[in-house]
Amino acid sequence: MTNVLFILSSADPQTLAEPHPLFSDAGWDITIATPNATPPTLDLGFAGKPKRTRDQNRAYLATISEALAHPAALEDCNEEEFNLVFYPGGPGRAEDLAFDKVFGALLTRRIEAGRPTALLAAKHGVVPLRPQVLVDRNVYTGRNPASAGALAHRLITDLSRKTPPVKIFEPLPLQHGAPLPSRIAKAAMEEDLGGQEHLPNERVFRLYQTWSQGGVGLIITGNVMVDPRALTNPAAMILDRHAPLEPFRQWAAAARSGGAQVWMQISHPGRQIARGMPGIKIAPSAVPMNMGAHSKRFEIPREMTRAEIEDVIERFVTTATRAAEAGFDGVQIHAAHGYLVSQFLSPLTNLRTDEWGGDLQGRSKVLREVVARIRAAVPADFAVGVKLNSADFQRGGFDVADAAAVVQMLGTLGVDLVEVSGGSYESPAMQGQTRDQRTLDREAYFLRFAKEINEVAPMPLMVTGGITRRHTAERVLEAGIDVVGIGTALSVMPDLPNRWRIAEAMAPQMPEPRFKDKAINSLAKLVQVKYNLHRIADGKRPQPRISAVRALLIDQVHEQRNLRQYRRWLETRMH
Repeated sequence: MTNVLFILSSADPQTLAEPHPLFSDAGWDITIATPNATPPTLDLGFAGKPKRTRDQNRAYLATISEALAHPAALEDCNEEEFNLVFYPGGPGRAEDLAFDKVFGALLTRRIEAGRPTALLAAKHGVVPLRPQVLVDRNVYTGRNPASAGALAHRLITDLSRKTPPVKIFEPLPLQHGAPLPSRIAKAAMEEDLGGQEHLPNERVFRLYQTWSQGGVGLIITGNVMVDPRALTNPAAMILDRHAPLEPFRQWAAAARSGGAQVWMQISHPGRQIARGMPGIKIAPSAVPMNMGAHSKRFEIPREMTRAEIEDVIERFVTTATRAAEAGFDGVQIHAAHGYLVSQFLSPLTNLRTDEWGGDLQGRSKVLREVVARIRAAVPADFAVGVKLNSADFQRGGFDVADAAAVVQMLGTLGVDLVEVSGGSYESPAMQGQTRDQRTLDREAYFLRFAKEINEVAPMPLMVTGGITRRHTAERVLEAGIDVVGIGTALSVMPDLPNRWRIAEAMAPQMPEPRFKDKAINSLAKLVQVKYNLHRIADGKRPQPRISAVRALLIDQVHEQRNLRQYRRWLETRMH
């Protein structure tokens, strides 16, 4: 994916509105930056004879008004990340970019390093008013505003030759099992579709068949619980030694119907179980949840005994071996987002002094034992993946250096793929994301951490988080990551990968929750996604514009009904 940094302080309709859509239509990723992130001055009355009419140019600028109102800060941009730096000129003021020290230093670095740089003169009357483009090695100059379109066309042609496309539909070989058909994965999402029996059903089959036929290469299921006494939500699916296997066989067949591989995500929530849910609340140590006013929603967990740790490990192995028997291509062990395995990894939640705690070697023992025992119990062609936090985003917690060390440990145990994620209930990783961040940062939340981990990772890595556009996915692959995980976008456009085979496409955006409480904001985003998953499961079209308030109300009704059913089911199961 080719990306361009537009540097502005001011602009007129011609010098911005002519080149911008040409780069956009070519599939380039455009970042607009200004000194101190100040919105640029737009001189809509600037003179000249643009190729388009002034009204057309003004209309186009209105379509990118959001990007112009929230530019990136020039001083925060790393010009080495951009294939091209483009200065479209503008009528400007005395303090224009010619006097900006940051811009001057950036321009000097680009030219001295021989990186493609383009400048467009904004003044009329200097040379005859016709397109004139000069090229001196990697410096491109449009000599007047009439050169705007010609300059953009020349840059697109020249840089396209120098930037070979990344093929996101190429297969990816794995250490165990068949290659993934493509580099696009459907990431795990919480579906709450287990019903009264906590088993796959017709709604689940329809949802996963839709995704498989929508063109993804790998489907990772929503988390399947290894212990019926410990669920993330009261409608979760459970695969233990007592569960009938036929519904899971049907699930695997539906998910593979379009040619995708399907891996079952297997999980234990540990202490992250809401108060009022029946069952057990256990953790490495009796550390309560720290969520401010929402802490009371969770009970203080009980510290696990050694026997309970061994029992949980064997439950993971049982679920994995039964998934293989049901026809799944692999499993993903959920060791992120503050669930039980992640709780063992974090020094904030694992205060043990025995062999299951202490230093990182001890804190990672549960994960390493789960992986090693599963690998020994499943067929050689069955894949084993891990979802791992890049960081807890809490002071003193599990950080990217810990993650890199754990990934190196996993490399000796036959792990096929590591998905890099982050955060927990206490610190949702997406809090603080803003619209004025660069596109890549906003759409691939954990890429920066994954690139650090990738330096030592012996296995392929997957990055998930907010990706909605093909060229963002390509950028992730260009950064050296092997698989692009997509979640939310597939809840509103389940055939997005097939659309990408034909042309650039972007999934619709759901309304952003506006609650002051960050925890409620995070929950609202999750239930908006869940609402649309249920619509697809019912054979209906997604509703991307569902409001957060409505989605929360609907979810609460379902939650209370499911909770009553789960209490009755568990009481019967345990007796």
